[in-house]
Amino acid sequence: MVIVALVGLFALGDVPVECPRDFDTYYATTPFISEMLVLYLLAYIAAGAAMTIVCWSWLLDIDRRTAHGTKTAVTRPLRIGLLVLVIAALANIVFGLFKLTAIAARWAGRDWDALNESVSPLISASGIMIGAGLLVPAYGPGLIDRVWHPLLGIRDLRPLWRLVRRSGLTPGSRMFLPPPWYAGPEQVLLYRMTTIHDWMLELCAHSTDDVREAACRQAKETGATEREAVTAGLASMFTAAVDARAHTVAPAAEQNLLAVAAVRSAEADDRDLLVSISRALAAASARTPGSRRLPAAFGGRVRR
Repeated sequence: MVIVALVGLFALGDVPVECPRDFDTYYATTPFISEMLVLYLLAYIAAGAAMTIVCWSWLLDIDRRTAHGTKTAVTRPLRIGLLVLVIAALANIVFGLFKLTAIAARWAGRDWDALNESVSPLISASGIMIGAGLLVPAYGPGLIDRVWHPLLGIRDLRPLWRLVRRSGLTPGSRMFLPPPWYAGPEQVLLYRMTTIHDWMLELCAHSTDDVREAACRQAKETGATEREAVTAGLASMFTAAVDARAHTVAPAAEQNLLAVAAVRSAEADDRDLLVSISRALAAASARTPGSRRLPAAFGGRVRR
């Protein structure tokens, strides 16, 4: 009904001059057009108020459910989208009120056209915000799962990946070619995780369980949790294995078997074992910057 009334009033009015920026105040006293302007602004404000109430109520409902532990992958993007929509709706209300004020000033014989023209850009900004508020809940979860989380995984694996590259894998040990430069974060993360697993298998022949046990025991003595101690031990074991491989030193076969069994056990207990090992490497590097330890089991010493 409002749309029909707007069309009818515009058809009855006389608008000979095109005024893209100050249409509201220029025709504020024109018969039929002034009524159309008031009607459309009141409808605009009412729509903004209704949108604010609905989105804010939905936002409060999400907060109540989250407080009770009901949280899904879409909760955060939906909450952000609703908050953006509330801000945009409030901006629309302010926009409509300012225009109504400028029109009322014209009726009273005053010139407040600057008030109308100053808020005109606000409608474009609120339109962009409404679009963003609708797009974030729709595409946010997918971007988080396929872009943001893989990027975080790549960042977390960086210390371990540097160790892999320093060790120098043999060409035959790679399971597939590196991803192209235009590959997405998911493909890059998959490649790095697969390469690291392949690297761990190759280093099994140079791993010794004595190094792992010593590092694990030392971590526990410093107050580390069981999980932190296990990953610290594995990080030390693989670091030592890289040095042993570079010096073509191979420990006893019994040590290999114990090391492999320790890795398998840790994988069963920690689904993010690679990330945990990488963080342990980063922590060890932060404690001893610029140092690299070659275990006494291989006849090495601390070198700086």
